[in-house]
Amino acid sequence: MKPENDASTNNWGSLLRSRTQAEAARHYQDLGYFLEKVESWHRKMAVPLKVHPESTLGLANQISEPFQASHTLSYLRLTAVDHLHAVRTLLVEAKSQHIFAPYSLLRSSIENAAVGLWLVKDSSARAIAIRSLKLEWANHCDRKNAYEAIGAPSDEIDDREHRFKSLEDHYGMKKEGLRARPPGFRRMIDEASETYGFTTEPTLMWQMCSAATHGRTWISGLLTMMDAEDDGESKVISGKLTSDEQGILFALVAACDLIERLFQVERLRSVPERHTGAAFTRQERKLLKPNLNLLVPAWMGGK
Repeated sequence: MKPENDASTNNWGSLLRSRTQAEAARHYQDLGYFLEKVESWHRKMAVPLKVHPESTLGLANQISEPFQASHTLSYLRLTAVDHLHAVRTLLVEAKSQHIFAPYSLLRSSIENAAVGLWLVKDSSARAIAIRSLKLEWANHCDRKNAYEAIGAPSDEIDDREHRFKSLEDHYGMKKEGLRARPPGFRRMIDEASETYGFTTEPTLMWQMCSAATHGRTWISGLLTMMDAEDDGESKVISGKLTSDEQGILFALVAACDLIERLFQVERLRSVPERHTGAAFTRQERKLLKPNLNLLVPAWMGGK
């Protein structure tokens, strides 16, 4: 399901605009459809991710122990869904449509889902472990700075750093750049779009949500509406500034696309390949054909 833009005089980009009741009702109906998905995902968060030890993610866990890759993935997924659920709480339960706050929540959801997809993009357990450890080191550095700022004991920091170095030495990962900062959000979102072919413009929606978060005015008329009149003389426009339910909807759909795909890839990486069906989707040399009681491939003499 993909929402459509209104083909009316109330198009995006016009500062002074409003919605008809019919337009608003249609967008709220679409919002309800996607927010029900969010509610179902939120309920799933109570169930821990089951990772088979022989799966790609299970092998990545063994490499990244004690900083297990699946724990990092679960945390990112939970963060993405939690922020979306806060949007649902605002709109459905509190029945409050803030001007900018929904876009801050949607932005965080898009970011965390994109990081999760970046983490499990490759089918190689070592590649997943390396990306997970890059995130772990970035977290370690930020935690260390925070501990120093508040004067907290450094025992935990020193212990984690020792464990990280031991792991780095054991698997010969010093040349893997584990201590380099991971790519930025923009690159991760772009990469997810290129890899999975999203048509809901997650990068653009993330940029718009970021602008709303940081008070950038270029999204006026794109994510906000002004129900007012311009007298053409005073250079002052007075009226009511509101968020646009269509803008919220478009950003919500982009976030949902990313999270839905994250669930799919997470499931694929959590079970042994022979149980995923992936082995049956690879192109073989030629279709196997029945020959009496045997299935014989063409390259072995089958016809």
